[in-house]
Amino acid sequence: LNMTAMRYPGGNFASGYHWLDGIGPREQRPTNRELAWNSIETNQFGTNEYIQLCRKMGWTPMLTVNLGTGTPEEARNWVEYCNMPHGTRYANLRPGDPYGVKLWCLGNEMDGPWQLGHVPADQYAIRAQQAGKMMKDVDPTLELVACGSCTTTLDSYMTWDRQVLEYLGDMADYISLHRYVGNRENDTANYLAIGNSIDKQI
Repeated sequence: LNMTAMRYPGGNFASGYHWLDGIGPREQRPTNRELAWNSIETNQFGTNEYIQLCRKMGWTPMLTVNLGTGTPEEARNWVEYCNMPHGTRYANLRPGDPYGVKLWCLGNEMDGPWQLGHVPADQYAIRAQQAGKMMKDVDPTLELVACGSCTTTLDSYMTWDRQVLEYLGDMADYISLHRYVGNRENDTANYLAIGNSIDKQI
């Protein structure tokens, strides 16, 4: 598909993911019950494996911090692990040179009531600002992606985006827009024209 960027962790999984579970020797990583999809997470694939895969495939890495059940400090620590030279607590846990991850998402679909740790826009904005500040204090070169509206069907659509952007201001470099499409009605012409709908959403 020649994708340019790949996000990890992806989807609703991100709001219950704790990055420390996915580093270090694989045989020592915990096996957790994953709540977003009610499955078992072995943590055999984590940050290091993800970076290796990005390098192999030529993808720009895009990491998603856990702002559902995680904390702003946990997000800050992950930036240190990924991007700082050895010599500090979390950087010393990383094998090899810094990964230099520049693109970071401040949570995933936090406007969705189905999301672990879902909160209203004003509360998400505070959480995102706190995380973003600490993350950029560690590495000022980061580019941060705030959670925008993830679907047009929620009552908070567009209002969410405005509230988040008004509070975050320049802290966020981007705002995400999610759109899932498919040809459920078996209407090929309509399906191929879905780009018009996405343009309208943007």
